[in-house]
Formats: sequence, structure tokens, C-alpha cells
Amino acid sequence: MTERRLRRHPERQNGVVRTAAVLIIKEGQILGIRHGSATTLGEGVIGIPAGRQQDGGTEKETALRELEEETGLKTKPENLIEYPGNYVFVKRMRINGGVRLASLRVFLCTDYEGELRPEATGDTTPQWIPSRDFHFLHHTGPNISQLVHNGQVFLERLGESK
Repeated sequence: MTERRLRRHPERQNGVVRTAAVLIIKEGQILGIRHGSATTLGEGVIGIPAGRQQDGGTEKETALRELEEETGLKTKPENLIEYPGNYVFVKRMRINGGVRLASLRVFLCTDYEGELRPEATGDTTPQWIPSRDFHFLHHTGPNISQLVHNGQVFLERLGESK
């Protein structure tokens, strides 16, 4: 669903949390984030580095910030690329039973630097997960596996075109 169509639906305008994420695929592995007990998504739930867009910030700025906060890795804006099927509108369930409407834009990261480390608050722990296993884990939302799959397909097609 495009952002323009979202604007035409009043029930989807108010209360929608704009979020952005980073997808890193390296040597057949996905950089995943395991959520701790302090998160509202549930302990042990797997996602990718992601977070809320802050006032005035862009989706790319959000993605850059969340990558560094949740993993310790850094990258540059030019290393974040969009790919077909990288944007969804979702209802995110919370452990308290609440539902939060969110838009999620995922950027594929082509280059980064740094060492993996847990988030300073201890809320998330980054880990490399074999691609074949990632899709069978309990994810932060129903579309995470599809967004990752779309990124994998995009990379495969890029490889074929070179």
C-alpha cells in the first residue's frame, strides 16, 4: 500500500507509528535482533534492527540510528537502498494485549562497519541467523519474514544481472 493511499484512509492516519528498519544479509545469514524482557514485543521475539521515526527525522535517519543503537554497527545513508516489497502497513501486537498500527520501511544495507554488541539498555541482542532458519522463528510482526524474503530475492536478481 502506498503512502498516498494511507493518507486517504482516515482510520489509518491517526495513531500510525512510522518505523524504519535495516536488513543485512551476509554469507547466507540475516542480522537478527532478539528482544529481551523489557520490550513490549515479547522476550525472545526475533526482528531486524528497527524503530520509530522521531519528530523531524527521515526514515533513513531512523534506520541509521536504530542500526547503531541495536547492533553497534554503523553505515552511511548511501549504503541503504530500497527494494521492491520493502514497505508494509501492519498491526503490531503487544504483550499487554494492545495493538499498534505501524508503517514499516526496510532498507537493505550494502556496507557497514563495527562490531556487534547488545543494545546498551539490554533490550535487544543482535545475532547472525542462518537464512534457512530465520523464516521459522517467532517474529516481531507478521510481515518481517516476507520483507526479508523480498530483500533476498532482490539481492539474487542483482547478482544475476552483473
